[in-house]
Amino acid sequence: MTKAGIIRLSIFFIALLIVSVCAGIGFILNTQYLTPATQWLLKETYFPSFKTEKVTYIFPFHFKLQNTMLSSDSPVFGSIDLWFNPYQTNIHQIVLDSFLMSDADIKASPPVLSIPSLIKMNQFAAKNVNFTTESGAVLQNLDIQIEHPEWRDSQLNILPSGNIQLYIKTILWRGESFKNVLLTGKYIADHSSIQSLSFNWRQGKISLSANEHNQQWNVSHLSAEKLDLSLSQIQQLRYKFQELASLSINKIERIDLLTSQFTSPHLKLINCDLSASGLSFSPQENTVWTQNDARLSLSADSISIDNYQWIEPDLSILLSPRKIDIEDFNASILQGNVHFSGQFTPEKISIKEIEVTGLKWFIEQDTVTTFPWLKTYTKHLNELSADNIKIQNSQIIQLARKPYWQLSGINLDASDTHIKSQNKWGLWNGKVSLSVDSLSYDDTIASQGIMEMHSSGHNWYLDRLFIPYNNGYIKASGKWAYQDKGAPWEINMEANSLPLKPIHLLPFPLTGFSDLYLKASGLSGDSVILGHTLSGKLQMSIRDGMLQLNDKNIEFSMPDTLISADRGRITLPETVLGPEEGDLTIRGHWNFAETGTDQLSLKKADRQYNLLQSDVSTATEKNHSNDMATP
Repeated sequence: MTKAGIIRLSIFFIALLIVSVCAGIGFILNTQYLTPATQWLLKETYFPSFKTEKVTYIFPFHFKLQNTMLSSDSPVFGSIDLWFNPYQTNIHQIVLDSFLMSDADIKASPPVLSIPSLIKMNQFAAKNVNFTTESGAVLQNLDIQIEHPEWRDSQLNILPSGNIQLYIKTILWRGESFKNVLLTGKYIADHSSIQSLSFNWRQGKISLSANEHNQQWNVSHLSAEKLDLSLSQIQQLRYKFQELASLSINKIERIDLLTSQFTSPHLKLINCDLSASGLSFSPQENTVWTQNDARLSLSADSISIDNYQWIEPDLSILLSPRKIDIEDFNASILQGNVHFSGQFTPEKISIKEIEVTGLKWFIEQDTVTTFPWLKTYTKHLNELSADNIKIQNSQIIQLARKPYWQLSGINLDASDTHIKSQNKWGLWNGKVSLSVDSLSYDDTIASQGIMEMHSSGHNWYLDRLFIPYNNGYIKASGKWAYQDKGAPWEINMEANSLPLKPIHLLPFPLTGFSDLYLKASGLSGDSVILGHTLSGKLQMSIRDGMLQLNDKNIEFSMPDTLISADRGRITLPETVLGPEEGDLTIRGHWNFAETGTDQLSLKKADRQYNLLQSDVSTATEKNHSNDMATP
């Protein structure tokens, strides 16, 4: 045989061998022998714990394993699909285009999939998997896909590292339902990243992006839309998730709440848009007073605080350790507009600016609000100051209880004021000017009232008080040196036709009009010092007077009378009251330094009354005009 013939014969036998091998493989792939052959191959190679009921070959490179267990305690997967890539496969490595696990119910710990380095996957996926975690979370209809997965020796191999896409129809956990959960990101143990995570929850939609660092998450952006939560629901959520959030979340760089509602017993927000950046949720920085340069902005259709509704509020806040800076606040309330900026700490409020325009405040019985939360805060407030306060063309009407009163056309300017110092209220520094176009108190009507005061150098000054009313006026000035020894004070007041009806000094009705001039002074260290140092004089007269004794109206007038005060002892000399000359007299004395000695005696004919007693009808008849009847 020639050399050429030998070569041809060799090629023939090689070709015959290849054809025979291929024919054998093809025979196995398309007969009942494929399943036992695959089971034997898996057991004798890298997957000894794999168990499968049936193996199907689908041309050209697709194999389907049905009812497969990864280990003896593994759940059953309805199918596992493998797509081989012959073009990337070589003698050193088998390459799968895709590895898909489908239709399984996993309880507690997920199965561990050990993939040898001989096998490389371009894609790892799972579909239609129900998974119940050890913490009780139920994941329904889970689909997951990981591109270019990598199994690392240091991992538990629950999931490989790689670019991940995940969809879960429903997650049920701790009484909450999260629907249509969609996640894209990159999974690397302890260094994962979430490019996008979105889900539907409580009729709202949530989305976020985050990065993992040191086993905690830094959330770069969290967005929530159309949430509707009450305070009780938020408290329940805090109880359910606060511990987990504080352990898992280091900080949230930005939060956006859009078109959401919030309600509590004292607060209600409608269509609220809230943006926050730099918030920290670490255990050391989990309150509003411990944030470090966090910024918030808020707008809403309305915010209701107790019975008062703020329309279209717009708010910008900066949070620092033990400090809240309200950089800008604007809103409409009570038919007026409010602008505010200032700084809050747990013990101090520093107002930069308040502007109120056109406010109309009606205080009625069913709208009286005590603001207990505000009282709680101001109770612990030591300092309150304001650089600038301006009120223009505003009105207050009090109809909750008698006597009714109202102020209209209120205009106020205050600058550099210190309103509360060392937990005491007052004007401790600054200047205040107040004017009112009209005011009324019960039946008394006044107009164009003005009050001016200032405080400086530890002295408070009432520069001017002038209120013209009906057919008269009242004006006053005064001074209080509150830092000097004993805190001396003085006041000068003059009134013409002053109505007595609104002044409830006696325990029975008294009406009339008084002309008076008062000049008084003393020390105000405490109530005892005040009582021992009160000195001055009151020159007054009364006309058209009427008082009620024993259900009988007594008309009277009092001539110009000097009432003197000397170190707490006040004396009203015996004075004859008209119009019946000699028939009605009054006298009295008070001693603030002693108790139980005060008297105000009214004598009419042969009867004498102590006007300081609440029941003057018990007065008795006396034979001696100078004796006082004791009720």
